[in-house]
Amino acid sequence: MVLLIEKISKLYSKLENHHHHHHLHHHHHKSEALSASLQAFQSDVSNILNQLSLNSKPGSEILSLPWILQCFGLLPSIHRAFAKLVVDIDYPINKWEAASVEEYLNYSLSLMELFNSMSSSLAYLGHARLSLAHALSLVENSPSLAIERLKAIQPRSFNKDFEEGKVKEDGKEMTCSGEEKNIHQALTVMKSIGFWVCGIVLSALCSDGLLWSKRVS
Repeated sequence: MVLLIEKISKLYSKLENHHHHHHLHHHHHKSEALSASLQAFQSDVSNILNQLSLNSKPGSEILSLPWILQCFGLLPSIHRAFAKLVVDIDYPINKWEAASVEEYLNYSLSLMELFNSMSSSLAYLGHARLSLAHALSLVENSPSLAIERLKAIQPRSFNKDFEEGKVKEDGKEMTCSGEEKNIHQALTVMKSIGFWVCGIVLSALCSDGLLWSKRVS
């Protein structure tokens, strides 16, 4: 009976060691796969940004319409790279931690608010253009009235729109690992580029070269 118990104990010990070794091997393999997926995402982002540089013609003006359109095209490309990462690590949003979901939704909402601000700004500029054309048509017959109409056209500042649209960070460092770490790091990159692009567009709309250089703090 004692020998039987010893044999069972040794067999159980071997099974435990095998399971532990298998678990460590699986964990190591998973860590390598996650690291490779994140590196692939970073490589995709780098290639996208390099393409912007290659497409920019030598001597072309920053904040010119062609350059702005190229920058705006970064958004769908970066979002596709992020979606590819999510698929590669097999970590759909229904598996995310609450903090990551909140971070992603806040970013999406902020982008929508900034896009609405851009749409409103374009409508404002269109109205200002009509007012300017009308004022110029009065110059010959009624210079004083033309000046009065020109004074009524006020430039619009979008600094407030940009600051309100950005995601407010609480300054706390997120502690996460595995898939969550990949998601958080990729979200950080996506937000930085997204707000940089929005800053560029708003800079062009208000002729403020400082806005385009702003990043998520």
